[in-house]
Amino acid sequence: MSAGGEGKHISADLKGQTRDELAAIAGVSHDTMQLYVNTDDEPLSIGIARTADIMDFIDKGYARSGHTGYDQVRQATFFICDWSRMQDEGYAVRTWHKDEQQR
Repeated sequence: MSAGGEGKHISADLKGQTRDELAAIAGVSHDTMQLYVNTDDEPLSIGIARTADIMDFIDKGYARSGHTGYDQVRQATFFICDWSRMQDEGYAVRTWHKDEQQR
């Protein structure tokens, strides 16, 4: 959808476009938020970053990979993007920690 709300056909010839190129074509920016809570569902920390920045951080090899426990029903591999490391590398990441000021 374009900003005006009318539908827009996106053809299959976009194959091979980068995420940023596709976002520019679609006219959207996407943010990702990660929230950690304690056992009482009270927030402990929050991090917000542009999804494109997170993908770039991963593509550059800055992220570590993790894996769910082998005793879990479904297995998953995922990337760990340390918020402080992202900030150190120059990415805009907004964070809040229960016991700290916003960075």
